[in-house]
Amino acid sequence: MFSRSFRVKLGLVIALGIGVTLVLIHAGASNLTSTILLGDEKTSLQKVGDVLAPTLVALAHDEEELRNALSNAKKAADLESIQVLNHRFETVAPRGGTPAEVLLGRKLLDELSRNRSGVSLVRSPVLGDVFALVRPIVGGGYLFLALSAKGYEGRRQAILGTMVVWGSVILLVMFLFGIVLFRAIVKRPIERLLHEAGEVATGRGQFAESVEGEDFGVLKESLRSMAKRLKSDRARIESQVSELEHMNRQLMEAQEQLIRTEKLASVGQLAAGMAHEIGNPIGIVLGYLDMLTGDQLDSEQRNRAHEQIRLAIQRVDAIIKDILNFSRPALDEEATSDVVQVVESVVTLLRPQKRFNQVEISLDLEVDRGTQVAIPPSRFKQVLLNLLFNASDAMEGKGQIGVTIKRDGEVVLLTITDSGPGIPEDLLLKVFDPFFTTKEVGAGTGLGLFVCHTLVNRYNGAIEVSNAPEMGARFTLQLPTHKVTNKERR
Repeated sequence: MFSRSFRVKLGLVIALGIGVTLVLIHAGASNLTSTILLGDEKTSLQKVGDVLAPTLVALAHDEEELRNALSNAKKAADLESIQVLNHRFETVAPRGGTPAEVLLGRKLLDELSRNRSGVSLVRSPVLGDVFALVRPIVGGGYLFLALSAKGYEGRRQAILGTMVVWGSVILLVMFLFGIVLFRAIVKRPIERLLHEAGEVATGRGQFAESVEGEDFGVLKESLRSMAKRLKSDRARIESQVSELEHMNRQLMEAQEQLIRTEKLASVGQLAAGMAHEIGNPIGIVLGYLDMLTGDQLDSEQRNRAHEQIRLAIQRVDAIIKDILNFSRPALDEEATSDVVQVVESVVTLLRPQKRFNQVEISLDLEVDRGTQVAIPPSRFKQVLLNLLFNASDAMEGKGQIGVTIKRDGEVVLLTITDSGPGIPEDLLLKVFDPFFTTKEVGAGTGLGLFVCHTLVNRYNGAIEVSNAPEMGARFTLQLPTHKVTNKERR
């Protein structure tokens, strides 16, 4: 249910929580233990002082009894040192041991004598940490008691260890109990919600009605409402997508029809312009046929006549094939074109046209033959024909057209310039709009350049228009090249 990263993060958070809790338990237990034991030790030493102080007054006249009493008290209370001091904190009894002023120092003894709270935990340079009591004695002098803190520290560590162990056990039990509760209260309801959400997402089911008191009931109701909205939105989107697909198909069909219509218009212009070109060879054929019907030609002349007739008919056949090759449906043609071959074939197709009799077409080829561009030949020819027809019309059938082909990386740049008047600057951005034309009514449909733009963009190319610096309009085609694979070469 949960991702691995989430489980890792959750584990780190839990581990951090457990660690912080253990630290707090240790700190709390240590503080509590120290407070309790410290109070017990101080109270115990205070009681020893309360018992000894009156006794010492009665034994002050007998040094032997005083020494025995002090020795017995030291053993009974397990003291490190017990001494009777005068007002200058000098040891009076018992003699022979380490004086109190050596154990603690006179300054510290003075401070302890003024300590109203009684017992203090101090540091002795000889005994280490000790509980010390300096209590005034009736009649003058002080009672000095010193109890080692080692026993206190051992009991404190033992109790602290026990408390930490039990605290850790309790924490572990609570953690395990929390895991069980988490699985019952959070994990399982969420798994049910995720299962229902998966069923809803795949369309195989829906969220069940929530019951009163159900865990995450509010979340479930929110998910049910969201699922209903998503289902409604999905149905609306699917309907809109279906409508858009239908409209797109209609648009594509209309676009294809428009391209076919424009192609037929180009075929019509080519056919009209071929009348004169076909008429000349047909006239030659008819003339030689008339000559062959007579008897005035010898054998050599007849052979020459037959040859001229054959050449004229071949010329007519080539012209008709050029038109047919351009106008036939491009169903089985290759997806790429030899850019040089296509340009030369289109120029060859146009040169016999009457409207190009006074137009000089020059080719500047800066690419190798066989360079392939990613556009079918029929589409490429249609684009070139429209551009060259427009150039001829702009020059009114007289002038020069330059066709330049060069390569720029993975793109072939084909530039067509004419020696016409150019295009007004305010119309440059409109020339590719459908039905836009500067020709007289009936002289053009305004679809030629629009079709060129459509076809070039369809095959991931680009077409731009500008005015040449010297004179005339300039159209630049950017066509992506096609890399020929070894399989295609074979």
